[in-house]
Amino acid sequence: MHLNFSAYKGILFDFDGVLADTCEDNYRGWRYAFGEQGIDLDRERYLVLEGHTVEEIASILLSAYGKPTALAGRVWEDKEKFFRANVVPKLFPQTLPLLKELGTRGIKRGVVSGGKAERLKNPIFSVLFALLDTIVTGDDVTKGKPWPEPYLKGAERLGLEPRQCLVVENAPPGIAAARAAGMDCVALTTSLRAELLSGANLVLGGLQDLQVALLA
Repeated sequence: MHLNFSAYKGILFDFDGVLADTCEDNYRGWRYAFGEQGIDLDRERYLVLEGHTVEEIASILLSAYGKPTALAGRVWEDKEKFFRANVVPKLFPQTLPLLKELGTRGIKRGVVSGGKAERLKNPIFSVLFALLDTIVTGDDVTKGKPWPEPYLKGAERLGLEPRQCLVVENAPPGIAAARAAGMDCVALTTSLRAELLSGANLVLGGLQDLQVALLA
């Protein structure tokens, strides 16, 4: 499907797997946390849920594996502890150049993530967040992805109408949230197969392909 990229005044990016190369690290954390509960977590079973809040991911997966959802708090806390102790988060190489170029063209930039504010606002990402006009985390919303609230809040904070915003995602919950918010969505195959991202208006390989399309 063709998108008129010049029509958008703002772009709202998911964080993990879109701007930050962290999906595999997140999976390692979740696999450790679920392993503590005797569960061998399937990689794709987790990745299709990426974008939900950590509480929701823990509850959904515990239920799927036949475990009580009352364990959700312990599981996601174990995941976050593992991540902090074992992972040095990193950005994709194209992230900063793309955001800088969008800024020079007057396009507003935001991050909308289901992650906790504590992790997203890690000082290691200070150079990234200096280039953003807003950040929406899982702590800022009542209903996270796939509900539209996170992206509607992102558009509101940018001072834009939903139709003026493009969303960049990498997982089904975020795609559903963007479309429910009335926004066009580009999905990147950085963590999942293209056929699992069919709800997006357009599927691309990664930020390098998006940069070519946006800045052509």
